[in-house]
Amino acid sequence: MEIYGLVFPSVACLIGYVLGWKQPSWCVNITHRVSKLLIWFVFPVLIYLSITLKLNKESLSAHWFLPAGTFIIMLTGKWIGGVRSRWLSFADRSEKHTFEFMATLPNYIFLPMVIVQTFWGPKAVALLILTTLGSEIALWVLAVPLLKERQSVDGLFNNFRNMLTPPLLALGFAVGTLASDSSGMVAFLKPAESMISVLGFFTSALAFFLMGYHLGAVGRFEWPDKRQAFLLFHRLLLMPSLVLAALFWVNQNSVMGPEAEKVIFLIAMMPPAMASVLMADMFEGDPKFAAMTVLQGHLAGIFTIPFWLVILGKLKYFLA
Repeated sequence: MEIYGLVFPSVACLIGYVLGWKQPSWCVNITHRVSKLLIWFVFPVLIYLSITLKLNKESLSAHWFLPAGTFIIMLTGKWIGGVRSRWLSFADRSEKHTFEFMATLPNYIFLPMVIVQTFWGPKAVALLILTTLGSEIALWVLAVPLLKERQSVDGLFNNFRNMLTPPLLALGFAVGTLASDSSGMVAFLKPAESMISVLGFFTSALAFFLMGYHLGAVGRFEWPDKRQAFLLFHRLLLMPSLVLAALFWVNQNSVMGPEAEKVIFLIAMMPPAMASVLMADMFEGDPKFAAMTVLQGHLAGIFTIPFWLVILGKLKYFLA
């Protein structure tokens, strides 16, 4: 199961990368449909089943700190990125704002999902999904406003409206199901529990295909400049170091369980979010700067993510 969990998404990513590099005319419609299938159906179904069947009302209330923790991670990233941006030179304000956006937002769901699904199991997938509540709020409240010079009242309302995506709505319905003690619904869904692992692998494969396609579309690789080098250091080394130190303190005070700690730390070690490219294009940022930095970050993550996972194993930290 572990091998398949890594091989399928990796093959899908490679296929996507080749298609993104070659840019065949028919592929644009394919990737658009795959994206809609993922966001509008597969991922929301996985969210609803994972939360309702792998958690309960008590465990849900006991893990309130997961979305809070991811929000704090991104708030810290935003603050550090904002401070550092004052000492760097940028081509224009859009590049500066994109830099600060990427310092705020890691790849918080689909890349970590492959690791969680492969090594830690369905319950950890449910906990990872629960963190997306904090991540989505951070995206629209902390990160997107960085790309805009001024936020009108209409702009703030639009940010709230954009937050209401199918995955977040599915999360809300799942939390509502558990909070209302709807045992009948949970019992009705119980036969579908065996589908969670299959849906998890399918979700990961689709997401990695799209990730590979967008990385391939970047074109010729460029080595990081000073600004990109800081972003890679910030996302791949500094943030996980800070979160690891914080979790040592949390662990001493028995605030979190081992699975929750693993999930929080995993998000902290992720490279810049793939969404950076789309958001920079939509909200007056610099999509070219974002695309190249995302490519550099995910390539560097091939080395840094296993490094941090090995550190966890050596410390025997978080591991039950």
